Amino acid sequence: MKIAMLMVLLMPIHADARMEAHAMKRVSADPSATEDCRRSETPKCQAVRETRCTAAIDGFIARVSEIDRTAPQADVARGSLVAAFKKRVADNRRAGVKECQTWGELSGMAFNQ
Repeated sequence: MKIAMLMVLLMPIHADARMEAHAMKRVSADPSATEDCRRSETPKCQAVRETRCTAAIDGFIARVSEIDRTAPQADVARGSLVAAFKKRVADNRRAGVKECQTWGELSGMAFNQ
């Protein structure tokens, strides 16, 4: 898979997560929901980040799988890359690795392929 294509896939995930987080902050009546979690290590902020990373992982896997299904089958390496992404996610979840660490590993795999 071309690096440019993977960058296009990754960018909307981050934008969607930021927009969703902003919307949640505006409508929430819970004062702690507006806590700035960019630098905070509170359990609540860690949970928020893990949830966002899970959504990013699931969205990324769905997008690369869709491209793999719709693209010509001549590129065998692309299919093995998608399989490697899925295997990494499954292995890390079984091992109890934090979702944000897995997201970082996937991003590294995508850009260093």
